[in-house]
Amino acid sequence: MKPSSSYEREHRSEEDKEEQEKDVSLFPAERAEEYFKRAVGVEPKDAEALSKYATFLWRARDDLWAAEENFLEAIDADPTNSFYAANYANFLWNTGGDETCFPLDESHEDNI
Repeated sequence: MKPSSSYEREHRSEEDKEEQEKDVSLFPAERAEEYFKRAVGVEPKDAEALSKYATFLWRARDDLWAAEENFLEAIDADPTNSFYAANYANFLWNTGGDETCFPLDESHEDNI
């Protein structure tokens, strides 16, 4: 519905500008996280979105627990795609796997 008067058009235009400025005023990391959350919230789960969000959480937020959970969700979402397992392995390699919530135990190492 179009505003009927020039005042309404001008007023609506100012509100739109303020809303756009609010969105732009967010820091890039906050904006990225907002969109990552939207992407990982869809059903069925999107392994690529989960994996990229995990990398964001690891690198930008230094949140190893949340990153690991998202890497594992990506693997669960597409278990036959080795790309997501490789991303998780890279995460473990670079973080040492010491501070993660699912440390490897010795029984898994025998199977590798």
